[in-house]
Amino acid sequence: MTPHLAEDVASLLCRLDERRTGAIIGYTSGVFDLFHQGHLNYLNACKLAVDVLVVGVDADILVRIRKGSHRAYEKCNTRVAHVQETGLVDELFIKTNSSDEIIPIIRPHRYFIPSNRQISALRSQLLNDLSVRLDVLPYTSGVSTTKMARLIGISSDSSDFENK
Repeated sequence: MTPHLAEDVASLLCRLDERRTGAIIGYTSGVFDLFHQGHLNYLNACKLAVDVLVVGVDADILVRIRKGSHRAYEKCNTRVAHVQETGLVDELFIKTNSSDEIIPIIRPHRYFIPSNRQISALRSQLLNDLSVRLDVLPYTSGVSTTKMARLIGISSDSSDFENK
């Protein structure tokens, strides 16, 4: 099943409200750049824990702000397509702001992060206040977007890949 790509968080919320009764809803987000086995393992672990998996794929501008002007290596629509192709995601949207703003709107039961990441005290308090369970999932060691970029010959400051 191809996940629904919401036009915005408001339309996502409408779709979630239709599915919310009796379903465990989980949320995660990320760049998902140069999609690799680690991303697939992570999304699979997320999906196994919930009935409805919502994924936010970081918009290009958000990635540049957080990771630098050389990222993302792939355009957002390509990254979204890779996540869609897994068949693991039920609802998908392009994330243009912080999960701290999105979590109170979509109100998932579970929020996922990989074990190589940490959340801020503010987000931890937000999850606690909203009774959202934090699940820290195993990171697939030995594979990363940075390693994939090196493997295919993209330097960390490259401007010659798809996004440029």
